[in-house]
Amino acid sequence: MYLVGGGDPNLSARFTPGRPTAAFEEMADALVAAGVRRIEGRLIGQEAAFSGEGRGSDWTWEDLAWGYGAAVSALSFNDGVVAVRLFPGERPPDPALLEIDPPTPLLDVTSTVATAAPGAASDVRLARAPGSNAVRLLGALPIGTTWSGEVAVGDPARFAVTAFAAVLESRGVRVTGGLDTSRAPLAPGTRVLAAHDGVPLAEEIRVVNKESQNLHAEMLLRLLGLRSAGDGSVEKGRAAVAAFLERLGVPTGGWQLTDGCGLARTDLVTPEGMAALLAAMDAHPQAANFRDSLPVAGRDGTLAMRLRGTPAEGRVQAKTGSLNLVNALAGYATTKDGDRVAFAVFVNNHAGRSHDAVAAIDDVVGALVSR
Repeated sequence: MYLVGGGDPNLSARFTPGRPTAAFEEMADALVAAGVRRIEGRLIGQEAAFSGEGRGSDWTWEDLAWGYGAAVSALSFNDGVVAVRLFPGERPPDPALLEIDPPTPLLDVTSTVATAAPGAASDVRLARAPGSNAVRLLGALPIGTTWSGEVAVGDPARFAVTAFAAVLESRGVRVTGGLDTSRAPLAPGTRVLAAHDGVPLAEEIRVVNKESQNLHAEMLLRLLGLRSAGDGSVEKGRAAVAAFLERLGVPTGGWQLTDGCGLARTDLVTPEGMAALLAAMDAHPQAANFRDSLPVAGRDGTLAMRLRGTPAEGRVQAKTGSLNLVNALAGYATTKDGDRVAFAVFVNNHAGRSHDAVAAIDDVVGALVSR
């Protein structure tokens, strides 16, 4: 039996709080209702809808350990991550308490983090060799503090099929032939026993932009290739993006799009081109959905804590962007006279002072609103 991934990024608790396996529970219940009690053979996580590498070209190896650099698969569960949390012990130097959610045999997470005195510096470090499933947490955690991080699981499809098998087991359905994953096409005559429909695309775009969700952006790029050219690859996705920009008349001189989320250091885009894209999107039939997907200054998403208490609060809808030594903000500002302005502000931060760069961007946006 196959668990077939169709590129849905939200097989998680995002829209079913507290139930990361809700979609799997829905399908398992359908199987039980159809009379399935045992699977004689393997349960295979099939991820053939996407092709190519699971990580973006030109990502750094440090990115690959964390949730923001999670591997891409057409069958992705829980954003491809586990949440790792540390709590201090009762007194120094007790071991810190480790919590992993959801637990999985696919990651070996160990901790030697020690409890430190109140007021001491928090120093928690993660050690993970490229391609390894062994994750070590080192350092010290003071009493009165906690630490949390999202750690990427190396094999997303196996992560998903393992979680689905556990749900089946909880419903009394035994898998006798073990678990596997495959990128091979399904055999002719394979029939659908149960299915899950994801959320509308407009809701998914909100996830990408409000949360700055890298994995979902990468999956959408491949879905563009799959829908436009029958090939769920980065190359076909980029071709679809280029064709869209050309139809809108957006000037892309100086642009280079390497991946879907912007982690690649070879991604290049100009402020002029980005502002032109925003202006074109404001006249698009889906303009309202697009604007609604952007974080609102001082209210939600990645702008929830920025521009709060200023004239720009609630009057700016924009997407943040940051890498080492660069910060950006692009979107729409509504001026005090009621005009909507498209803007894109990029600040090179060669001194490594991101706080100053963000403050400079917010000053520019504030001036736009007040003009």
